[in-house]
Amino acid sequence: MRARLFSYRTIVRAAGFALVVAAIVAAGVHLVQDGKNVRGLSLGPASLTGPLARELPRCQSINMVAMNDTACDAAWAVNHYRIFRYRAPDRAKSAPSADRPDKSKSQDR
Repeated sequence: MRARLFSYRTIVRAAGFALVVAAIVAAGVHLVQDGKNVRGLSLGPASLTGPLARELPRCQSINMVAMNDTACDAAWAVNHYRIFRYRAPDRAKSAPSADRPDKSKSQDR
């Protein structure tokens, strides 16, 4: 005996295959379009001025040769220090003020 052409199981299986195909097509379209919107990386904030602002792009443009360049090593060290240096908190701002009551304790008791 033959099964019916449009049984419930056949429709669910076809819908599942269609869903997988649609997901693959959507991922492919996303990956193709995603590469077109890539912008160049910036070296840092626009406030970077002076010799460091000229040296870092030069070091980036010479790629692997910059590994043996002492000027690039110095520029990267200064930039690393500028970005990752520890700044101690300002004690005047972090200390609780004597004229302000502490809000953590309720005084409505």
